[in-house]
Amino acid sequence: MEILKDEFGESVRGDRLFVLLLLTRISAIALTKSTREANFSPMPTTPFDEAQSVVAALPRQDRARLFVWLAADIADQFPGIEFDPRICGGAARIAGTRIPVWSLESWRRLGAGDAEILRNHPSLQASDLLNAWRYVERHRQEIEREIQENDAAE
Repeated sequence: MEILKDEFGESVRGDRLFVLLLLTRISAIALTKSTREANFSPMPTTPFDEAQSVVAALPRQDRARLFVWLAADIADQFPGIEFDPRICGGAARIAGTRIPVWSLESWRRLGAGDAEILRNHPSLQASDLLNAWRYVERHRQEIEREIQENDAAE
């Protein structure tokens, strides 16, 4: 079941869904606040100021998730993901393992949740899956190609 589609028609889930919902919430709060306080605000507020106050009100764990997502989005770097042409054919893989990101995405597409994937890959941690899902989100075509190549080889 697809919850939401982005501007390119792709399903949005995981951290990206979290951020989109957060930004929607920020917009709603900003609109409510500006409507309620129209002309009564002693200092002009910017959308950044309003977003900052909403983010500051988030629980620490959600602020950390948002920060990690923004940092990876800005830097286009994926901590915990490694590449080596001698390992897994050079495919993106979880650092320190021989577990390619495309294989984890295959599990997810077959309906496995994070808990099930972690049970079947005891060397992985939840943060490894978050890194993998971020990588998949930004490199969909690469992951799709690798899944198709693997399926064709079977």
